[in-house]
Amino acid sequence: MRRLGCLKKLLSGIASLSILMTTIATNETLVSADNEVSTNEAISFVSSMNYGGEKDDSYKGVAMTNDGGFVTVGYSLSSSESPTWGHFGTTSSNDAIVVKYNADHEVEWSKNFGTTSTDIFFDVDVLNDGTIVCAGQTKAMCEGQTTADMAMYICLINPTNPEEYKEIFLGGKGGDYATSVVATNDGGFALAGYSASSDAIYWGDKKNCSSSEAIVVKFNSNQELEWCSVSNAGISMGVATEDLKRSKFYGITEDNNGDIIAVGDVQVAKSLYNATIVKFSGTDGTNLWTKSVGTTLTEAPTNAKDNYTGAYEAVSVLSDNSIIAVGYTKAEATTQEAFSCVGTLDAIYAKYNSDGSLITADNIGTIDGTVSITGVYVSSNDEVYLYGSTDSVVKEYDIREKGYIWDNYGAHDAIIINYNSDMQVNWCANYGGENGEYINDFIINSEGEAIAVGEATSTCEGNINLKNNGKVDAIVLSSNYHESTSTESIIKDGKVPYADGIYVDSANGYSSVITVSVEVENGVIKSVTEVSANDTPAFYSVARAMYNKIVEANSTDVDAVSGATLSSNGIKNAAANALSQSMAKTVVNAIDELGTITESSASLVTNVRAAYNQLGTYARTYVTNYDTLVSAEETLISLTNGAYVVDYGNTTKETTTDTTTTDTTNDYLDENGYVTEIGAKKIVEGAIATNDIYYCFQNDYMKIIEWNAFRNKNITGANATIAVIDTGLTSNHEDIDYSHILTGHNYIDGTDNTEDDNGHGTAIVGLLQASSNNGKSIAGVLSEADIVPLKISGSASDISQLTAAIYDAVDVYNVDVITLSVGFEKTTDNEEDINALEAAVNYASSKGVIIVAAAGNSADSTYLYPAAFSNVVGVGYTNEDGIINAKSKINDSVFVVAPGTNIYQLAISSRMKCDISSGSSYSAPLVAAMAVAAKSVDSTIDTEVFKELLINTSTDLGEEGYDLSYGYGLVNYEAFASKIVTSVESVVITDAKLLLAASSSDLESEITITGLESLELTVGDTKTLYANVIPADANNTEVVWYSSDSDVILVDNGNITALKAGSAVVAAISIDGAKMAQVKITVSEAVTVDYQEVAADVTGVVADTSTVNSTANTSAESTSSTNTADALFNEMLLMLVIMGLSVGLAFAYKKNKFIIDKKKN
Repeated sequence: MRRLGCLKKLLSGIASLSILMTTIATNETLVSADNEVSTNEAISFVSSMNYGGEKDDSYKGVAMTNDGGFVTVGYSLSSSESPTWGHFGTTSSNDAIVVKYNADHEVEWSKNFGTTSTDIFFDVDVLNDGTIVCAGQTKAMCEGQTTADMAMYICLINPTNPEEYKEIFLGGKGGDYATSVVATNDGGFALAGYSASSDAIYWGDKKNCSSSEAIVVKFNSNQELEWCSVSNAGISMGVATEDLKRSKFYGITEDNNGDIIAVGDVQVAKSLYNATIVKFSGTDGTNLWTKSVGTTLTEAPTNAKDNYTGAYEAVSVLSDNSIIAVGYTKAEATTQEAFSCVGTLDAIYAKYNSDGSLITADNIGTIDGTVSITGVYVSSNDEVYLYGSTDSVVKEYDIREKGYIWDNYGAHDAIIINYNSDMQVNWCANYGGENGEYINDFIINSEGEAIAVGEATSTCEGNINLKNNGKVDAIVLSSNYHESTSTESIIKDGKVPYADGIYVDSANGYSSVITVSVEVENGVIKSVTEVSANDTPAFYSVARAMYNKIVEANSTDVDAVSGATLSSNGIKNAAANALSQSMAKTVVNAIDELGTITESSASLVTNVRAAYNQLGTYARTYVTNYDTLVSAEETLISLTNGAYVVDYGNTTKETTTDTTTTDTTNDYLDENGYVTEIGAKKIVEGAIATNDIYYCFQNDYMKIIEWNAFRNKNITGANATIAVIDTGLTSNHEDIDYSHILTGHNYIDGTDNTEDDNGHGTAIVGLLQASSNNGKSIAGVLSEADIVPLKISGSASDISQLTAAIYDAVDVYNVDVITLSVGFEKTTDNEEDINALEAAVNYASSKGVIIVAAAGNSADSTYLYPAAFSNVVGVGYTNEDGIINAKSKINDSVFVVAPGTNIYQLAISSRMKCDISSGSSYSAPLVAAMAVAAKSVDSTIDTEVFKELLINTSTDLGEEGYDLSYGYGLVNYEAFASKIVTSVESVVITDAKLLLAASSSDLESEITITGLESLELTVGDTKTLYANVIPADANNTEVVWYSSDSDVILVDNGNITALKAGSAVVAAISIDGAKMAQVKITVSEAVTVDYQEVAADVTGVVADTSTVNSTANTSAESTSSTNTADALFNEMLLMLVIMGLSVGLAFAYKKNKFIIDKKKN
């Protein structure tokens, strides 16, 4: 299971630096319900079962029947034995299927419907009289249609006799589709869909355009067509009739007044697709109101960030007639729903009043995945259930804080989110295994039992148990136990030696069955090879790396290849099945060798049984002589008069719960209670961690180059300027500080409009300068560098644009650094352009401008220019672990490498959207930031000096010294920064502020400073401690204060308060370098003093300077000591005034002693 490493780190460093540890459960406790599903705890599907044949099968809809059972509909690509249905179509065409279950979840009947072409049922409901109504599509069943045209397909079935059914086909030439159906309170039904036909009998003359248009058709209780309505939400937006484009309905429901609500989408213009929701009069189909949700634009946008794609896919109604619509978005909405979009596809919901006015709306998503909510169910007590699937976990802490927390078992998990009627999250839960599981429909029956239907792509061993008959199986999940729909847990193979031989087996990949051959020699996997595979090439070509991974690991317990999970699992599972045969062969051989059974055979038989017990469910099917083992055991029982006992092992999966709790504060301290060096670094990490949404994920791959060194040493890039020659920069992104964005130029059209319509340039700018600690997106490396965006096309035919931009960057914009994430191969056709480009690069270098460029993303020796020019720093890229990426360039154009895999970056947005991408495009600006840092400190640093700095500070990886993959190594910000600014060397805690020289060079002789090491206080005492950073001219002298026990000692920026008796360590840790000083403080209970009993002539309270902590022992003149004494005197006077004492003080200095005479008034 994948779990989140970190979600949010809080900036502290005030008071005692307390490390706030919030444990967030990655999954709600799953509970079953014998009577009714819980509203406070996630549903546990106690029963789960798969159905279908050897190919694809899916349940798309479910509805309760009047007898307490339920009915499901969907499609199948092949015949099935359990449940039984045939197949009319070809091997590539679907049959529509209907399966009726009784109240005990036993199949009563099953039937396939359709033609030899494509047929499918998308939805089902049950009419008042018990009739089952199914809606979907079929081919060429209406007058005038050709074999290429689909028709709306409605089938009404007697629930007790599936052979009694009525089929209705609607449509015309061009194609018609029914997507959803609802039984209406008047005994009829209504269906939603869309039509591309202009000659359909019932609506052909109502259409507004030649494209598909959304359709609602209402039938009365006699199953006669009552009315139909055509809808195009573009009309409500003011789009002219001649400009109307396609519209579709995907979901339908009826409200408590008998009116019909349908949802779908509409194409408003090119690159604009809005979600739609329309309310119709249930009486005559009159359009009561229409909402078009997403964008307010009605013409194709000129700016890519204004593109919009979204849809509503399902709808339901609460008891107060408010409406819940659900669907998806791929962009940020500008209508009042104001959906954001953090991933490639986010789920959305909106709640409306019955008049269409908005109540609330939100999106659910995560940056590196999709959340697909395809349905909504409202219970009798107005709880709302959203269901669908997801391929990830939510990483964004602001979204998780709303309650969207779930785990992930594999490629896609089914998901359910439960809300109260105000759309506040009660719980979320995911269900699945290593591949894909999807919930397509969900209901709760009158007994309170939850039933979900959908599909699964493989054997499932997550929190539901499923087997697999083919590539995709239909599934039924239920919260109550039913023997007929319950799948036993699958036992996995344990540790059994492999038997030599060649074994062939198969498993499902992404789009086909993958068959492999595994050869075992001397008990070790010698080879894993493909026998046959027709999987999708884009995924399978990547997944092929699994073959070698399995051999190298001598096991199938290896991770799938990122980006090709299903194909990887297909290879892995096929190999695992083959190895199950091998392990089974080991047991078969051992059984064959048992021979004649005597009492002395007991240990041998016991060992064979133990080996068999280690076999998994699948492997045991290959133990063809198992009866021989059983016979041997029975013989031993007889020979020993029952003394021999057979150990059948544990045949159920055990779950081990780790009850160990870890006090994370102990990670910072040693056995004596002092902060360790590692602890100090962790404390600083916590203190400097920003609240940017993706900071902790950035830190996962950037910490390897110690990227926080610039922040720790207060290197901001101020007074330096960098040109980003790329695709431009998006305007109004919430995470960019535009006060540091200078006016640039567009070399494509000759204007100063550098608006980014690609996203690449925005990503580069964000890596350099995204605002930090603003609760948004990511943190940039530099906060105060000025950036000049220079927009080019990046096309190989436009090299001259880059050349011109470089000259202008130097002469017009006076930049210090240029970063380039573009490259061109040199050919005979462009040789002149490349030579001109080199001249521009050399000119920039002669002016002291440092140019950094991406080396390329193909692991070959081909040179890309400008990275391959001698006056350019070429950059390759590594994975998160610092290992070179398999696609990084391999030649001598690579000078250094930096992180470039799965990089979090800003995207085109008017809010704060981000993306994740990989490549040297994103490692180059990380090195360019180092050049900016150097220039901001010393403007005279040129390319050669910068290269020398990189050579001396990068971490050597790969072959010793320079190599073609890593160049001079992986850059290191800490080592680099230490070369360009003064760093902290030590910290000393004193109880008086020391006046230190600005730098060590200002002193005539070395000084030794003895810091405060221990302190005794009583409860209620307060005191000020000072952190003296050495040298005083370090670029960042800020420290963070830490108390090992804030219940005993509270520390606030050096001001300490003794709270209760005990002991604690107070540490001052430098932000730069985590250098540290510590004081052990013992707190005792306060002693009450009766001043009336104190003699009036108390004199001579003496303190030797050797006992006064934190004084300076130097060879300087006595004036230094006098200054220190004065400071101590002033501090003591202030403390006495605060205590409210009226004190007469006399100060005398003699032979390094202070005499304090106290007199009471």
